[in-house]
Amino acid sequence: MKQSILLLLCSGVLFVAATACNTTRQQRHTNKHTMPDIHGKRWILARFTDTVFTRPEKQVYLLFERDSLHVTGFAGCNGFRGTYQEQGHSLEIGPVAATRMWCNHAMTEQYFLRVLEQTNAYQASDDSLLLMLEDYPLASFYPDPIP
Repeated sequence: MKQSILLLLCSGVLFVAATACNTTRQQRHTNKHTMPDIHGKRWILARFTDTVFTRPEKQVYLLFERDSLHVTGFAGCNGFRGTYQEQGHSLEIGPVAATRMWCNHAMTEQYFLRVLEQTNAYQASDDSLLLMLEDYPLASFYPDPIP
């Protein structure tokens, strides 16, 4: 009788362990393939989380280039270019270099470039991109598909 109960318990434990491993494997596989792609879109700055900014005449935007692992765009006064590394929900941007023309939106540009270099994570969907420092959102963007 004790052996039957022990065998039944062991079978139950093995079943739960096998099911848990399979579920975890399926979730990893699903998450990997359903994560929205940040490439192929111009990401237009919608807002900063902790400051208000005056919108420049031209849109502030990012463009992630998959093949070269460069990020390019317009920061408010000047164009910029830098490198990035993406893995899962981790995103490291920088160093970033920008041209140095002065304009009325220099404060916005400086803040934007600082946000890029502070970013170490992101969340993306088909209609939004959120740059983050750990779990803290820094800036949000909306997509402008590239023709």
